[in-house]
Amino acid sequence: MKKFVPDYRNIVDAAKNVKPKRLPLYEHNISVDIMEKILNKKFLHFFDTDLDEFFRHYCEFCEIMGYDVVTFEVCAGESMPYSGALGGHKEGHIKTMQDFKQYPWDEVCDRYFERAKPLFEALRRQMPEGMKGIGGVGNGVFECVQDLTGYMQLCYIGYDDRELYESLFYKIGDILSQIWEKFLKEYGDI
Repeated sequence: MKKFVPDYRNIVDAAKNVKPKRLPLYEHNISVDIMEKILNKKFLHFFDTDLDEFFRHYCEFCEIMGYDVVTFEVCAGESMPYSGALGGHKEGHIKTMQDFKQYPWDEVCDRYFERAKPLFEALRRQMPEGMKGIGGVGNGVFECVQDLTGYMQLCYIGYDDRELYESLFYKIGDILSQIWEKFLKEYGDI
């Protein structure tokens, strides 16, 4: 059997609605537990001790399975101070305009890259030839807003304080835009 050679251009063509040379496979965020079972190798523990070794196996899985891309993202919501209402089921931190104004918005972008840089650097070093990554900055505006307010509280804010409601979405949109701009400068090559 001929060795699989990844070519990220297949997924780019498919995204552009251009017929690719071959139909690309795509999965968004494959469970590492499943990867380990298929490869018959344990490697999740390397995430805490050796990122290069973790991503070597992670990328190896994608290549062996015939993917042209590696899906990986670092969620922005986890870098927001006092977040966790969405994924961690905590009480929302922002309930009032005063909470909004006192929130450390200026810290979010730097905090994101403190967490993300080691991960994306290791991914870059281990990325197989012919592959690119899909994912990057995880979470969208709505997810991040919910992570700071909680869904129920966001509903109340939307009804009781339209200015705060709109301010949350605009502010998170601005922050995600800053993060993506820096992300693409730093990691657009992969």
